[in-house]
Amino acid sequence: MTIGFKSVLETHPCVLSVECLADKEQEGASKSSQNFRLHAHENGHDWKLLIEFDNSFPLKLPEIYLENAKDYPAMGHVNWYGNICYKDKQGLALDYKKPENILTACIYEALRTLYENYTDINKIELEKFQELVPKTPSFIYHNFHHFIIYLYFF
Repeated sequence: MTIGFKSVLETHPCVLSVECLADKEQEGASKSSQNFRLHAHENGHDWKLLIEFDNSFPLKLPEIYLENAKDYPAMGHVNWYGNICYKDKQGLALDYKKPENILTACIYEALRTLYENYTDINKIELEKFQELVPKTPSFIYHNFHHFIIYLYFF
């Protein structure tokens, strides 16, 4: 099922501008995807987003990234690379015959996630915490009491 992603994005009420990214700007993107950069405004905040659609859309939701994630403080549901976890896909029921509605809802959910987590430091995901911890395992051995404490980092 093919839809005009750009036209749907341009008509979204929160989207101010949409740019289709050329193949050379899509570093690391698969050849079967379409990527867009958009500028959106929601609840008094401006957001620069990157959206990647796989050919299996609407059966697979688009990946949505905060383009300039490093310019923001740590936020829940946004990893270091800017990938926004905007919807728990487990048990999600979608009407795949209406991809325009799915796309519109995905943008709303991503913007809602950003807005809700922008200033709430308590919502930092475990994934972000894991990235802060060294990735090498280490251990402490104490000979006197014959106990070993293993401390493994993620």
